[in-house]
Amino acid sequence: MERRTFLKGILCSGFVAVDRPESSKFIQSGFRTIAPVGWRNFIAGNEDLKTKSPKGQIKLDRDHLYKIAQFNKRVNKNINYVSDEKNDLWQVAETKGDCEDIVLRKLHDLTVMLNYPRSLFSIATCWTETKLNHAVLVLHTDEGDMILDSRFDHVAAWHRLPYRWGAIEQHRGIDDFWHMIIKSSL
Repeated sequence: MERRTFLKGILCSGFVAVDRPESSKFIQSGFRTIAPVGWRNFIAGNEDLKTKSPKGQIKLDRDHLYKIAQFNKRVNKNINYVSDEKNDLWQVAETKGDCEDIVLRKLHDLTVMLNYPRSLFSIATCWTETKLNHAVLVLHTDEGDMILDSRFDHVAAWHRLPYRWGAIEQHRGIDDFWHMIIKSSL
Protein backbone atom coordinates (compact mmCIF):
# COMPACT_ATOMS: atom_id res chain seq x y z
CA MET A 1 0.00 0.00 0.00
CA GLU A 2 1.38 3.41 -0.95
CA ARG A 3 1.86 5.93 1.84
CA ARG A 4 0.41 9.32 1.15
CA THR A 5 1.26 12.58 2.78
CA PHE A 6 -0.98 15.57 3.11
CA LEU A 7 0.04 19.18 3.41
CA LYS A 8 -1.32 20.69 6.62
CA GLY A 9 -0.66 24.33 5.87
CA ILE A 10 1.71 26.52 3.98
CA LEU A 11 0.68 29.80 2.35
CA CYS A 12 -0.17 32.24 5.10
CA SER A 13 2.43 31.29 7.64
CA GLY A 14 5.18 30.20 5.30
CA PHE A 15 5.32 26.92 7.21
CA VAL A 16 5.22 23.47 5.66
CA ALA A 17 4.14 20.45 7.69
CA VAL A 18 3.11 16.98 6.66
CA ASP A 19 1.57 13.93 8.27
CA ARG A 20 4.29 11.27 8.45
CA PRO A 21 5.06 8.26 10.58
CA GLU A 22 6.45 9.37 13.95
CA SER A 23 9.90 7.92 13.22
CA SER A 24 10.52 10.14 10.20
CA LYS A 25 9.38 13.43 11.75
CA PHE A 26 12.52 13.64 13.85
CA ILE A 27 16.09 13.55 12.60
CA GLN A 28 17.74 10.30 13.62
CA SER A 29 21.46 10.53 14.23
CA GLY A 30 24.04 7.77 14.13
CA PHE A 31 27.73 7.57 14.80
CA ARG A 32 29.93 10.51 15.72
CA THR A 33 31.85 12.42 13.10
CA ILE A 34 34.24 15.33 13.29
CA ALA A 35 32.45 18.69 13.14
CA PRO A 36 33.21 20.95 10.18
CA VAL A 37 36.51 22.80 10.59
CA GLY A 38 34.78 26.15 10.04
CA TRP A 39 32.38 25.38 12.90
CA ARG A 40 35.16 24.36 15.27
CA ASN A 41 37.07 27.56 14.50
CA PHE A 42 33.95 29.72 14.84
CA ILE A 43 32.62 28.26 18.08
CA ALA A 44 36.01 28.55 19.81
CA GLY A 45 35.50 32.33 19.87
CA ASN A 46 31.72 32.49 20.28
CA GLU A 47 30.73 31.16 23.70
CA ASP A 48 27.20 32.59 23.46
CA LEU A 49 26.34 30.19 20.61
CA LYS A 50 27.70 27.00 22.18
CA THR A 51 25.29 24.26 23.19
CA LYS A 52 25.24 24.10 26.96
CA SER A 53 22.24 21.87 27.61
CA PRO A 54 20.55 18.80 26.16
CA LYS A 55 18.44 19.18 23.04
CA GLY A 56 15.00 20.64 23.77
CA GLN A 57 11.73 20.96 21.90
CA ILE A 58 9.27 23.78 21.45
CA LYS A 59 5.53 23.14 21.36
CA LEU A 60 4.46 23.56 17.77
CA ASP A 61 1.81 26.26 17.70
CA ARG A 62 0.66 28.75 15.08
CA ASP A 63 2.14 31.76 16.89
CA HIS A 64 5.69 30.42 17.16
CA LEU A 65 5.61 29.05 13.63
CA TYR A 66 4.37 32.28 12.16
CA LYS A 67 7.01 34.32 14.00
CA ILE A 68 9.83 31.95 13.04
CA ALA A 69 8.67 31.68 9.41
CA GLN A 70 8.49 35.47 9.10
CA PHE A 71 11.89 35.76 10.75
CA ASN A 72 13.38 33.21 8.31
CA LYS A 73 11.91 35.05 5.33
CA ARG A 74 13.17 38.43 6.59
CA VAL A 75 16.74 37.18 7.15
CA ASN A 76 16.79 35.48 3.73
CA LYS A 77 15.64 38.72 2.13
CA ASN A 78 18.09 40.98 4.00
CA ILE A 79 21.26 38.92 3.54
CA ASN A 80 22.71 38.47 0.07
CA TYR A 81 24.07 35.01 -0.62
CA VAL A 82 27.77 35.18 -1.52
CA SER A 83 29.89 32.04 -1.59
CA ASP A 84 33.24 32.14 0.15
CA GLU A 85 34.46 29.49 -2.31
CA LYS A 86 37.44 27.54 -1.01
CA ASN A 87 38.02 29.66 2.11
CA ASP A 88 35.21 28.15 4.20
CA LEU A 89 35.16 30.77 6.94
CA TRP A 90 32.16 30.49 9.29
CA GLN A 91 31.01 33.86 10.60
CA VAL A 92 27.74 35.56 11.51
CA ALA A 93 26.47 37.19 8.31
CA GLU A 94 25.79 40.92 8.43
CA THR A 95 24.66 41.91 4.92
CA LYS A 96 26.12 39.04 2.90
CA GLY A 97 27.37 35.51 3.43
CA ASP A 98 27.05 31.91 2.38
CA CYS A 99 24.71 29.28 3.84
CA GLU A 100 26.56 28.66 7.10
CA ASP A 101 27.03 32.40 7.68
CA ILE A 102 23.27 32.87 7.26
CA VAL A 103 22.60 29.92 9.60
CA LEU A 104 24.82 31.57 12.21
CA ARG A 105 22.96 34.89 11.78
CA LYS A 106 19.64 33.10 12.34
CA LEU A 107 20.99 31.16 15.33
CA HIS A 108 22.45 34.31 16.87
CA ASP A 109 19.33 36.41 16.40
CA LEU A 110 16.91 33.73 17.58
CA THR A 111 18.90 32.86 20.71
CA VAL A 112 20.67 36.08 21.68
CA MET A 113 18.28 38.74 20.39
CA LEU A 114 14.88 36.99 20.60
CA ASN A 115 15.72 34.82 23.65
CA TYR A 116 14.72 31.44 22.27
CA PRO A 117 16.60 28.70 24.17
CA ARG A 118 19.75 27.51 22.36
CA SER A 119 18.66 23.93 23.04
CA LEU A 120 15.85 24.30 20.46
CA PHE A 121 18.28 24.63 17.56
CA SER A 122 20.96 22.59 15.85
CA ILE A 123 23.00 23.20 12.74
CA ALA A 124 22.95 20.44 10.13
CA THR A 125 24.87 19.85 6.93
CA CYS A 126 23.59 18.31 3.74
CA TRP A 127 24.09 18.19 -0.02
CA THR A 128 21.70 19.93 -2.37
CA GLU A 129 20.11 18.30 -5.40
CA THR A 130 23.06 19.67 -7.42
CA LYS A 131 25.53 18.04 -4.97
CA LEU A 132 26.68 21.28 -3.34
CA ASN A 133 27.55 21.36 0.36
CA HIS A 134 24.90 23.21 2.33
CA ALA A 135 24.10 24.12 5.95
CA VAL A 136 20.70 24.69 7.54
CA LEU A 137 19.28 25.54 10.95
CA VAL A 138 17.13 22.85 12.59
CA LEU A 139 14.29 23.85 14.93
CA HIS A 140 13.35 20.98 17.26
CA THR A 141 9.59 20.87 17.91
CA ASP A 142 7.25 18.41 19.57
CA GLU A 143 5.81 17.70 16.10
CA GLY A 144 9.15 17.03 14.41
CA ASP A 145 12.32 18.73 13.23
CA MET A 146 11.81 21.78 11.05
CA ILE A 147 14.35 23.51 8.81
CA LEU A 148 15.13 27.21 8.45
CA ASP A 149 16.95 27.35 5.13
CA SER A 150 18.64 30.18 3.25
CA ARG A 151 17.37 28.67 -0.03
CA PHE A 152 13.68 28.70 0.90
CA ASP A 153 11.57 31.30 2.71
CA HIS A 154 9.18 28.75 4.19
CA VAL A 155 10.00 26.62 7.21
CA ALA A 156 9.82 22.97 6.16
CA ALA A 157 9.81 19.55 7.75
CA TRP A 158 13.35 18.19 7.38
CA HIS A 159 12.33 15.12 5.37
CA ARG A 160 10.42 17.22 2.81
CA LEU A 161 13.50 19.01 1.49
CA PRO A 162 15.47 17.82 -1.56
CA TYR A 163 18.64 17.10 0.38
CA ARG A 164 20.95 14.22 1.09
CA TRP A 165 21.62 14.69 4.79
CA GLY A 166 25.10 14.74 6.29
CA ALA A 167 25.63 15.55 9.96
CA ILE A 168 23.99 17.41 12.82
CA GLU A 169 25.45 19.29 15.75
CA GLN A 170 25.20 17.41 19.01
CA HIS A 171 23.90 18.91 22.24
CA ARG A 172 26.35 17.58 24.75
CA GLY A 173 28.79 20.46 24.96
CA ILE A 174 31.39 18.74 22.78
CA ASP A 175 31.84 21.10 19.86
CA ASP A 176 34.45 19.03 18.02
CA PHE A 177 32.01 16.24 17.19
CA TRP A 178 28.65 16.07 15.44
CA HIS A 179 26.54 13.03 14.52
CA MET A 180 25.82 11.59 11.10
CA ILE A 181 22.17 11.87 10.07
CA ILE A 182 20.28 8.70 9.25
CA LYS A 183 17.39 9.39 6.90
CA SER A 184 14.56 7.02 7.71
CA SER A 185 12.91 5.30 4.78
CA LEU A 186 9.24 5.89 4.17
